[in-house]
Amino acid sequence: MRRMAAKVVINLHIEYSRPLAKDKVGAYYDGAGRVDCDLIRSFMAIPEAHYLLCGLTPFMANIQDALEAHDIPSEGIHTESFGPSP
Repeated sequence: MRRMAAKVVINLHIEYSRPLAKDKVGAYYDGAGRVDCDLIRSFMAIPEAHYLLCGLTPFMANIQDALEAHDIPSEGIHTESFGPSP
């Protein structure tokens, strides 16, 4: 993903909630913890940015609500869910 992001204008941030000892920060992931509104807000400097969210539905709904509360249009928010079905 990092090689692909380097070819186009993409700010890629990978957050591991529980990295393993063999996982290398900077190589496999950028930070340890969970993606939250504060982390997303730190990337909101580009008004025409698109946000690609992947995760469980409640997580994505929370982040999408926060983005929309900061005037990010829904057309710029893209989601892909995974996890157990409701």
